[in-house]
Amino acid sequence: MLALVISLSALAGPPPPPIVNGELEEGFPSALSIGFPAGAQSFSFCSATLITPRIILTAAHCSDDDTLRNYGIDAGFDAILPFISAIFGPDITEAGAESAIKFASVVGHPDYVPLSGSGRNLGEYDVSIMVLEEDAPVEPAWVRLDVMDAESVEGEEVYSVGFGLNEQGRADGKKRSAPLTVDTLDEMFLISYSETNGNGANICSGDSGGPQYKVDDAGREIVWGVHSWGDSDCLSSSGSTRTDVFAEWLRGEVFVVHGTDDLCEAAGRYDDGVCDDTLCTADPDCAVADKEEARAGCATVPGAVGFAPLLLALAGALRRRR
Repeated sequence: MLALVISLSALAGPPPPPIVNGELEEGFPSALSIGFPAGAQSFSFCSATLITPRIILTAAHCSDDDTLRNYGIDAGFDAILPFISAIFGPDITEAGAESAIKFASVVGHPDYVPLSGSGRNLGEYDVSIMVLEEDAPVEPAWVRLDVMDAESVEGEEVYSVGFGLNEQGRADGKKRSAPLTVDTLDEMFLISYSETNGNGANICSGDSGGPQYKVDDAGREIVWGVHSWGDSDCLSSSGSTRTDVFAEWLRGEVFVVHGTDDLCEAAGRYDDGVCDDTLCTADPDCAVADKEEARAGCATVPGAVGFAPLLLALAGALRRRR
């Protein structure tokens, strides 16, 4: 099973324990599995997030040939690409044909540096996109692209979602989630320490490439990070690549696929009747909403309806005095 890059030493040895405090998850529909949807023979080796109808966001190491070899897959990623799918839904063993979509291509970040056991190198830009052959059956997630700062991010609760190992240490193909705290804003990663999370929760094997969502007050699921690494026992700490550090690269790849570098436009969020001004600064629905609000304001200015009768009455009084 291709898994989260989870060790600061060699990746050889027994598989790591299951997701700590992971709960079965029916929600977060934009979180998906990358694998083989074949009923009892189904196999999930990474997690990902749908960010436009055709683009999923995942970890670069999920398509790294060296990582594949560590898990007994000798063929290069290009060789297995025609046989794997993006699988939507909470359980890949029950996903129908309409929930599994093949990939047209994969593009890793050009500055990707793999995690290395030497010198505690945690890697860099562990992110890639995979392009679907057809539109996905669910709504894309939002992606945070503005610059993060420690004051507004550290201490915030995020939700990590993925298709990692179950409580028995087996890959059962089910989606799980766990709330984590962002403890440190590293130059490259959102770092979470298990000791600050409820019941020691953290991400683990099989969650590679999955999302860390921040759910805002409007209930929108916004991707803040992409699962990258964790400690070898999944009991201490983990790091997820910050979305803001690869924002410009992501915009460029979205342009290649959709002809626009505006993720809101590519995701179909314009002209949908909803003003998303805080996340889509160019949303035309907001201009319409502002005009409607202005018109409503003009019709309800306090005292405006009474001005004309008052003036007419005053004019009548002046005529009588003459």
